[in-house]
Amino acid sequence: MKYRKINQLTKTRSDVKKSNLYLQYQKPFDYFLNPDIGHKNIQEVNSYYIPDEEIKNSLRAILSEPMDSVSVLIGYQGIGKSTDIRYSYEITNNAIRFDDNNATVIFPSFFNGFVLGQISDEEISIVKDVRNDLTKRIASVCLAIEEKFPELKEEFYSAEGRMKFYQFLKYTNPKATVKLNYIGEQTLEDKLETAKNEEYYIYIVTQLKYYLTSKKCSYNRIMIILDDIESLPYNYQEQLILQYLRFYTCMRNLPDIDDLDKKNNYVNLLVSVRPSTYKLLQNAKTVSAYSIAREIYKTKSVDMVQYFKQKYDGLPEEYKTENWRRAYNILITFSNKFEKKYSNMIKNLMCLDIRRTLQIYAKVLSNSFWISKEINSGSDQEEYAFNNITVIRALACGSNLVYMNNTEALIPNILYKTLEKDNSILCLYIISYFIMQRAGFWEYGENGVTKAELIRDFCDAFGMKNNMDKDMSEIICYLYHRGVISISKNSYGKKDVEGEISDHTFLYLSAKGLELWNMLAADSVLMELYREDTYQDLDNCKTYDFCSSYDLMLMNKQMVIFEKIYDILLELYLDEKEMIDSSIKNGSYDKYMSLFGEKLMVEHLMTGVDKSIQYSGKNSERLVVMSDELKSKIERTKRMYEN
Repeated sequence: MKYRKINQLTKTRSDVKKSNLYLQYQKPFDYFLNPDIGHKNIQEVNSYYIPDEEIKNSLRAILSEPMDSVSVLIGYQGIGKSTDIRYSYEITNNAIRFDDNNATVIFPSFFNGFVLGQISDEEISIVKDVRNDLTKRIASVCLAIEEKFPELKEEFYSAEGRMKFYQFLKYTNPKATVKLNYIGEQTLEDKLETAKNEEYYIYIVTQLKYYLTSKKCSYNRIMIILDDIESLPYNYQEQLILQYLRFYTCMRNLPDIDDLDKKNNYVNLLVSVRPSTYKLLQNAKTVSAYSIAREIYKTKSVDMVQYFKQKYDGLPEEYKTENWRRAYNILITFSNKFEKKYSNMIKNLMCLDIRRTLQIYAKVLSNSFWISKEINSGSDQEEYAFNNITVIRALACGSNLVYMNNTEALIPNILYKTLEKDNSILCLYIISYFIMQRAGFWEYGENGVTKAELIRDFCDAFGMKNNMDKDMSEIICYLYHRGVISISKNSYGKKDVEGEISDHTFLYLSAKGLELWNMLAADSVLMELYREDTYQDLDNCKTYDFCSSYDLMLMNKQMVIFEKIYDILLELYLDEKEMIDSSIKNGSYDKYMSLFGEKLMVEHLMTGVDKSIQYSGKNSERLVVMSDELKSKIERTKRMYEN
């Protein structure tokens, strides 16, 4: 027998070009779909900011709490963490800001694209680069305070101030004033000069503490912000956070002397990171030793309709021409369609990344094969056709006639099947397992399970120990690499040399995985895609077996598409029944029910297919028979196991 897929027999299109519609509106589309909204000044930040009240309130609350603290803002790449920080603290760059309302010195450190020193793998070089950079930034805070309070600067360099500063050093970090191999008496200035020349980091941090604790300084809090570190190599990221944590600790180390100005001062550190970075940092012993007061999760992504509206409102009046208004209306129509179905779908498939979402918008709108159509037959005028088939096909197929399931495909085939074995049902069970486990902050794997625990639960439920280990490991690796499942921030395991995931790695269902699961029950389009990526017997094929959905639609054979999908569903039912039988035989059906619930995987797939059949307003005698047969089998299966 010779097995082939529809996509293996279909030629890929090489004449890929942007649609005429997209080219017509390319200038306004380039503006609206550009993720860089500026931030050149605070007015611009406020104009374009789409409020996330929960995050804004959490960030601002730090400034009103009577305590020192380390907080972590956790969110996916591109979800808007930096914009939230800029808006909440009214900052645009690394300039020091004096917040009079909260009596706070805001000390931001954004590392968006900046590289420290010469990138090196040597630990000593990395520590030196990071420490030097931080030292300069701390010195800039001291300079800003001196400019704000010249009388404080004057005091610091006075004889009384130098003595007081020496007391700070003596009772917090006395080693800084000691000159090695020096014999003889040192004056006060000699000791301070030694600290400045040989321990400048300690010197400048102590100077900052001196300024902030002085009653001549009207600010009693310093807010240290560390953001955009992912542009650096990981070893630099780890060292950056470690050095900022040590800086935070050092700022809290004040001398216990009677003549020190008694003033309540607070030190707060906010670190903004992606979930994967936070997970790695938790594994680093040098970082994990520090206490985190709060974890702030950003789970709300940007509303695309509001995003485009604010960009349109920010346009200079001379650009609000008819052509620009039409482009804007196209984006609003697409984003609003079916209660924002498509905009939310794309965001979830992009794991809530607004920058990548805008890139996908451009790919969809420029698609010349699926999205645009002639207004009238033979006309050279086009219009956009936004419906489930065209949008999902544009996302999954690009400009190809059929679904190719390339490794870079935005929509992966989650019905994993090889020539040797069909593990489609097992894939669905794995996704369903995570759906049942879903709880608070699921987007970041707050309730992830280890690979070993996942496999153990499946072996307990189905009693197939010998085959289950291998099949599960293979599927988990596949789903991970396709973005369906992710590694939790709680994970302490690491990928091994072969790129697989260790038994101790915590896993969870990604936003992309959840969206794909929901799409299966929404309509038949995903099943139509997956049919084109399914092995079939070429030597014993039936009529239309190797016809794509596109060709069948051209032949007005829409019902044949549904019939072919039902053929697949009936085969999958047999596979699922075999697994449930194994659970019964193993005496673990109660375990099965607790893990997956009472709804069959095939039932979930059938829900989407039936919705499309109903929406089409058509049916066939054979399709009715197949549907009734599958429903009957599902009900009999449920009744059998209930007894």
